[in-house]
Amino acid sequence: MQKVIHIFLFFCFIKAEAQSLSPYVINSAGRAYSIAGSIQLSDNIGEPFIQNASTGTLLISQGFLQSNFKAVSATPTLYPISYNISCAGKHDGKINLFLDYPTNFKPSITWTPTVNCTSSKCDIADSLKANTYTVTIKYTDTTGNSNPPYYIYTKVISILDINGPCNLKVYNAITPNGDGINDFLEIDNITQYPNNTVYIFNRWGGQIAAIKNYDNQSNTWPKSNGSGVVSSTYYYVIDLGDGSKAVKGWFEVIYN
Repeated sequence: MQKVIHIFLFFCFIKAEAQSLSPYVINSAGRAYSIAGSIQLSDNIGEPFIQNASTGTLLISQGFLQSNFKAVSATPTLYPISYNISCAGKHDGKINLFLDYPTNFKPSITWTPTVNCTSSKCDIADSLKANTYTVTIKYTDTTGNSNPPYYIYTKVISILDINGPCNLKVYNAITPNGDGINDFLEIDNITQYPNNTVYIFNRWGGQIAAIKNYDNQSNTWPKSNGSGVVSSTYYYVIDLGDGSKAVKGWFEVIYN
């Protein structure tokens, strides 16, 4: 009798799924990770031993499989525009930062040295003196990750003093009545010339004052609220004390 051999073939259908990387890969050792001091150690299925170093805000992995650190989809950039001081000794420099970054990132800006910020994000700094400034911008992902990725951008920006000494500006009217407004002859930028001497002449050409180191504060003309000074036209000659040509002009004293 012929034997009939029946061969039954069993097919095994296996559903394969990729390992999940959030938050950690489960490994063949039956554990996701172990902690050794500040270092997190993970063993992954079928892959070499992997060491993850954590700083609390940034997780860096070595090996084929990566942790849940998410790459920045678009690199943030910075376009700074700086304005130099107008003349020597002025604090009127300015820096504008034009930021370009993905909408899911939030910038945090710090300056070294500290600057005067005129915007909520501190991306506009003004009233700057000639100096070198370092701006650091940290862009942090705001999508709600427990360990959010970030991108740090650092830029060094210089505010230059390239325009030389400031030009003098002499106001041509004073009202020395003691009200604190226009009580003396004010000369803008005179302190840029510390060796200056200001000569005052009456309308007939007679010298009535010579003030050394005129500074718009303690050394001014007139003093004592204009005692002995009458309403009239006066003339000035300013010797800057640096060998340059003297500055000459006139002004009015008005009592009201």
